Amino acid sequence: MAVLTTNGEEILSNTKNVSDRNGKLNIQIKLPDKPYTIRRSTGLDTTIANIPIASSKLIKIKTDIELGIYDRDPDHFWLKHFPLSKQAQTAQKITLLSDLFAKYEEDREHELGYSILSKLKTCKNWVKEYGLYNKPIIDITTADLNAMRKNSLRKRKSVTVKEYSQLLRQVISIAITDEIITKDPFDRVRKLPKDEFDVEDEFITPFSKSELKKLLNVIHIPQTKRLVEFLAWTGLRHGEVKALAWEDIDFHNNCLKVRYSIDRKGTLKPPKTPSSVRTVSLLPDMVKLLKEQMKYSYDEKIIVETAHFKNFRTKQVSRRRVFLSRGKLPFMRPEITTKQNQWNDWIKEAGITYRPPYQLRHTFASQMLILKAELTWLAKQMGHKNWGHIQTVYGKWIEDESPNYIKELAQKLGQEYEGK
Repeated sequence: MAVLTTNGEEILSNTKNVSDRNGKLNIQIKLPDKPYTIRRSTGLDTTIANIPIASSKLIKIKTDIELGIYDRDPDHFWLKHFPLSKQAQTAQKITLLSDLFAKYEEDREHELGYSILSKLKTCKNWVKEYGLYNKPIIDITTADLNAMRKNSLRKRKSVTVKEYSQLLRQVISIAITDEIITKDPFDRVRKLPKDEFDVEDEFITPFSKSELKKLLNVIHIPQTKRLVEFLAWTGLRHGEVKALAWEDIDFHNNCLKVRYSIDRKGTLKPPKTPSSVRTVSLLPDMVKLLKEQMKYSYDEKIIVETAHFKNFRTKQVSRRRVFLSRGKLPFMRPEITTKQNQWNDWIKEAGITYRPPYQLRHTFASQMLILKAELTWLAKQMGHKNWGHIQTVYGKWIEDESPNYIKELAQKLGQEYEGK
């Protein structure tokens, strides 16, 4: 520990905000975001020669604070003036892409649903496959992203690579916001060509009325048959149908309210988007179907469920589910059937071209468009924000736009409308 002479002690005591601590010169500063003054070591030995150096250092620090450098870039401030401090060491920490994934999940814990978390997991696996997951974000270049996207096309569809890329870009944007990097490596990423077979027909392949009839004829479970038919003629998503309760049904006005959905963990939550919380008009045959379903589940005991919302909010709701599992319990999965290959077997037995159950939703949309249903009405029925998505996705079924209502649609289907 350095020992000052009497003269040195006098000089030190007359130097404002500079003091000795264990043989090192400390300075006292006031930071804009702290309600108190702090002391930090200059790293200089306590000697007469170093006292004016410490004082000069203090002046430079105060000048940078007054100029707003601390407010704009605290990491730079600590690295410049106190390179051995904990703050500087933290600022120097190398940020890996894996760190950004972790921060993305942590920051959005209150809003990420099961489906997004699942996509995030597959996105992680994607970047791991190409060696980027544990790479420093400052070293990830546009060339890296172009190479990964290009090579991914050898075994993945273009639309899948685009989906992964969109999510990855959101993750990387954290580094831009936190000023870890100054440029987005995605800015000049080359646009991926669309797969030649990546046409609408591959994704939108609804059942025709005759195919649907064949399918329903081979489904031997009465309630599942009603559920499949209900999906095909309401356009609801699987999770929305399985979360549907008798409290949501309005027989007087021939409609239902879509208030909740279930995810693959069985969690009761609001539907996919705000516009998905909606009122759905029911065709007469669907009203009859629900009345038939009443015999099976209407008189079941009301159960109290926990509905989960964003920002960690929950609410207890009392409900009687419309469609129940074989044990007359609420469904815990949105899939049509959890028995392996059962859907495939039904399709095969019906003698129709294979397509996944989600095409039932597309079946409703295409059938309504064939009947020239009004686009705005159909968009609201299906829970889309506007009719633009309907026009884009289902354009091949749209002929001339003309106003139609549920009664007119029912008449065109040969169904008797009993509502007002």
